[in-house]
Amino acid sequence: MDSKSSATHSKTLPDSVVETATKILAEVMEFRRIPRSSEPCGGPQCPKCTTLFLPKILSCVEQRKPVTFVLPAFPGKSPNLEKVLGVLPDYAERLALEFLGNLCQKIKQYYSPGIKIIICSDGRVFSDVIGMRESDVTQYQTELDKLIQEMSLTDISTFNLDHYYTDFDFNLMRKELMTRYGRSLESLKEKIRGGKKTSATPEEQEALRMYCGITRFLFEDSLKPGQTRSRASLQKEARANACEVIRKSNAWGELIAEYFPEAVRLSIHPQTCGSKKLGIRLVGNESWMTPWHGVAVDTNEGFVLLKRSEAENLGGKVIYSNGRPSHYTLKKTAMSITRSRRLRVYRMEEDTVNYRITHLKPFGVLLEPWDENVSINDLDIEGARKLFGEEHLVLLRGFETFQAPEDFPNYCDSWGEVSVWPFGKVLELQQQHDPQDHIFDSSYVPMHWDGMYRSQVPEYQIFHCVAAPPAGKGGRTIFSNTILALDHTSPELKRLWSKVTGVYQRKMEFYHSKVVSPIITKHPFKDYSVIRYMEPHEGEDFINPPDLQYTGISDEELQIFHRSIKEAIYDPRHIYAHQWREGDIVIADNFTLLHGREAFISHSPRHIRRVHVLSNPPYDNPNLESYK
Repeated sequence: MDSKSSATHSKTLPDSVVETATKILAEVMEFRRIPRSSEPCGGPQCPKCTTLFLPKILSCVEQRKPVTFVLPAFPGKSPNLEKVLGVLPDYAERLALEFLGNLCQKIKQYYSPGIKIIICSDGRVFSDVIGMRESDVTQYQTELDKLIQEMSLTDISTFNLDHYYTDFDFNLMRKELMTRYGRSLESLKEKIRGGKKTSATPEEQEALRMYCGITRFLFEDSLKPGQTRSRASLQKEARANACEVIRKSNAWGELIAEYFPEAVRLSIHPQTCGSKKLGIRLVGNESWMTPWHGVAVDTNEGFVLLKRSEAENLGGKVIYSNGRPSHYTLKKTAMSITRSRRLRVYRMEEDTVNYRITHLKPFGVLLEPWDENVSINDLDIEGARKLFGEEHLVLLRGFETFQAPEDFPNYCDSWGEVSVWPFGKVLELQQQHDPQDHIFDSSYVPMHWDGMYRSQVPEYQIFHCVAAPPAGKGGRTIFSNTILALDHTSPELKRLWSKVTGVYQRKMEFYHSKVVSPIITKHPFKDYSVIRYMEPHEGEDFINPPDLQYTGISDEELQIFHRSIKEAIYDPRHIYAHQWREGDIVIADNFTLLHGREAFISHSPRHIRRVHVLSNPPYDNPNLESYK
């Protein structure tokens, strides 16, 4: 039924039928999963969506029949035990089924025939590609049916490949499926390539999202303990297998559409406005994580889904039910839980991204491209900026970077207004033959923040590694997260630090300035405190040291102050030491972090280029007393 005939048909129906059908669609769309980058949708009033979904609901409501929804999902547990507790359904599946059951009951309150949800378990469809054992798939399907019966979910049922091809072995089932419903590999690859274009159709965009998401999952699943293959080899295999999973999944979708022609099609994957399927969440506010790729974790704020390794790293305790591991409990409010889930939201909702996201410890994130030959200019700046705002440091590694000298500052322009120094936009940090300042020597550089001697303090420090010293030869850049340092410091010491004011004077080739700054101060734009501390240098051969004074406390208290604040900023819980690799780009939060440099072997090939980018609006230095 097209949009015109659908609209005409709905006008001929009683208002009560149209209102009920629209309300049912609205109930389901409340838990809709859409790509974060997609255009806003009007929900149940959206013409594109009502054209696709409302006619089937109207037809059922008009006849007072249950409305049927089909959901390809619940394939079986990931084979990677770093992610899940085992091969059988556990509390994570129970939570998802409970959600679907509650949705059915809610609709039945005002429409007594209710809705029926058919879970079209697709594990058998692609188990041979993703490394799931056939016996595990069979056990999972059997236990899932038992769980549905145990929970008295009479409006939920299952359908799988075994039900359709009753007399075939598993390999023949898949062969018959692809023979009848499968499309060519080249046609899929063409859609994926098309999804990268600005003119991409919704179908091409979905193909690219599926490809990126499934490649990511397959690569993660391949990182099993004890595997010895290279990451590049595993990534290549994941990309190839992702295409096969999508081909088989699409064939399964065609079979379902033919077998259940009157059903509304749901999907666990984000779907754009106007798609043939309606994306739906299964557990709370989870934006992508599914029960078969994670574990349920009971926290003070309710249940969340995490990878098993994340739950255990956070100190989660396994809870057993009927002699089997069920879920984890973590009865504390942990910022790290929020961090794990937040990073996963960025990782999973950016459906068309061509990079993976990895935690750095104890803070920061690493972005690496999934594919070869991905330009740094293809990276979504706004997505990276959001990660920067939460994590304070973003490392970009493995991207194609800059061919010409001006390419680096031009790239930095995309992050904001570049701060221009007397020497230009880019500072070349490499050892000079006759250095006049310690930053151009091979010595260590004490902890400090950048722009402290200038009229405007930059928010972003963007570094690009042109050449890196060998590992173990020194030269790492050390970043200290002062939020963490303050969180882990006793109230008594913080009261002592808050009395101290630093008076810093520095004269070098590019400026002659004096700064007077409290040690603990508010972030320029956010509601938390940070440390602004210029660490005194050590050693008589330190070239061109600044003049440093600390006022506000006695000499005896100053000794306690320096010792305690150094212990805090160098505490391993607060420090990220970056070992440079050629091509690395690091974007660091100059408002929150302090940074310094390890000494390195003289004339080692260490060449780092640095650009400062101002905040929006620019932050005028309130502590600058004089500047020449």
